[in-house]
Amino acid sequence: TQPGWLFVSQVAAFGIRMLFDSHEHSLTHKLLIILRKFDQEGTGTVSKSQFESLLRAALPLDEILYTEEVDSLWAYFPKRDDGDIENSDLVDWILRPSTPLMLTDAGDLAFFDLKSAIHPLFQVYNQNGDGYVCLHEFIEAHGILQIALR
Repeated sequence: TQPGWLFVSQVAAFGIRMLFDSHEHSLTHKLLIILRKFDQEGTGTVSKSQFESLLRAALPLDEILYTEEVDSLWAYFPKRDDGDIENSDLVDWILRPSTPLMLTDAGDLAFFDLKSAIHPLFQVYNQNGDGYVCLHEFIEAHGILQIALR
């Protein structure tokens, strides 16, 4: 029976890999569509001013983007001779989990909102709903999560 199980697990692993590859291809396609809006010349590259426009468009209206922040993010990318970056380098960067930008379900770029991402976890720890996590709540919820993750 082992060879059969091995085959099934290999097929399952292949299916999962194909699903992730398909999902990443879909995200890449969506990101390239977004980048085309900022690529007025149709060069397939992004200038620093286009990059800044892209970042500003992803920010909530009440947020400020400082030049130093743009410079810091821009410094990450390899540059072409003309100083621009390739669309593919930007797409690869956006798809990295550590990037501050993300693609929303609606297909827009947005900055990652840590508060929104952790809020459900906070609600699990804040068992009595008072807006605070006391030591007893922390120990109990943490223990439950540790057991669930094993």
